[in-house]
Amino acid sequence: MVHAYRWQPVRKKFRRSELGIHFAADPWIAMAVASRHSDKGYMHEVELDLVNPIRTYDAVDHNATKELEYIADYYDETRSRRNELKKYFRGLTPRILRDFERRLWEGINSGMSLDEADNLFILFMKEHGADGIVYENELESSEMPWDIDKTSYIVFDVYQIRMSRDPVVRNY
Repeated sequence: MVHAYRWQPVRKKFRRSELGIHFAADPWIAMAVASRHSDKGYMHEVELDLVNPIRTYDAVDHNATKELEYIADYYDETRSRRNELKKYFRGLTPRILRDFERRLWEGINSGMSLDEADNLFILFMKEHGADGIVYENELESSEMPWDIDKTSYIVFDVYQIRMSRDPVVRNY
């Protein structure tokens, strides 16, 4: 289980947007996201059932094709990362990731919606044993004048979220 935080507008429920539901290891990251919104919202403290997340760089714009590119780049950097990719994600290689990215682009160019591409990405990742994504959040952490835990998570399914305590209502 991973301990994490998420800011959520008052009128909205946890829902998957783009590739999944985003959380931060540090509440300050979640508050940085909240500061971009003028709505009142909740700070949720949760436990994430995240056992085998695939690691990547902060794609800033989290969508299937961008994530595939960044995941392939991350694991292509060193031999030990490539070995880790094969070992923990059922034989995945940067080449397989890039081939899947190419096929997704072909589908998008042929009329596949971005939502369909995101769903195919999630199915592809699950087939290879990944249950989410973990990355260092460079965008929001860059706004902090001190060192914080930059780790952020994306879970693919709502059932991976367990509430730790009642949400705190704040207007940021």
